[in-house]
Amino acid sequence: MIGNVYRVDRARTLTKIEQYVSVSGTSAFTWVVYESATEYGSFTKVYEVTTSDSASGALISSPALNVPLTAGKFYVLGVAVLGSFTGAVNQSNQQQFVSFGQVTRSAYEYTSAPPATWSNASSYYISNQRISTTH
Repeated sequence: MIGNVYRVDRARTLTKIEQYVSVSGTSAFTWVVYESATEYGSFTKVYEVTTSDSASGALISSPALNVPLTAGKFYVLGVAVLGSFTGAVNQSNQQQFVSFGQVTRSAYEYTSAPPATWSNASSYYISNQRISTTH
């Protein structure tokens, strides 16, 4: 599983996650959203959907989403890939600002099935990811 942790300062609705991955052939992708009151607390899964696709060093996209992101909370937005894959990170250690808050760090877990809760203290490298939201 790979993704990023976001601090939400202004409420939004998440409409899409795009994650840079490379897989051999077609694979199952489980798109997940976890929520927590604190950045380093335990995150609880609030959304999950599975798709299948192929990606060779490209952004792969979730289906259309409609997941509320609450101001004052932290979220892990990511994807679990069935089988082996390669992802990419920005190794500058820069926390990136987004229109509703900030990307604080990457999120990863060595599993292809997303757990119900997540608490991995990941690195500060930011995973190559693009998200879309609405007000």
